[in-house]
Amino acid sequence: MIELKKKFENFSVFCAFENQALDALNLGVDGFINATSNFAPEFTVNTLKYFKEENDKLTRENFLKMKDAMKIYEYSKPLFLACKQAVYDRVINKDRFEKLPHVFEQPLTMSIANRSIINVRLFSALALFAFAFNTSR
Repeated sequence: MIELKKKFENFSVFCAFENQALDALNLGVDGFINATSNFAPEFTVNTLKYFKEENDKLTRENFLKMKDAMKIYEYSKPLFLACKQAVYDRVINKDRFEKLPHVFEQPLTMSIANRSIINVRLFSALALFAFAFNTSR
């Protein structure tokens, strides 16, 4: 992809995975399309900003925060549910939650108890992240 960028002037390359961001920047990517930027954009924006300013210390600090935010992916499959919940909590400031689509429920007759366990895990994870994000601002 980076080689294509060299050949075609208007071709851009973006990194999707937070844990690859620093290496990708050093290889020449143009930016990021990572999911955590939906609820913690400052980590992604600052990683790119400080990289362009050649401030290695602040680039690395923000990269590590960006990478740490990936932990939210562990709390939901599909991962977009965890990201949506984080957006509700951190960006929109509304007490809402996403309901699993029937396609993802395992089995389709997932019990209310199982749904509650999933929601408790997700809310616990988000509370932890909200605390970490608010203290890192």
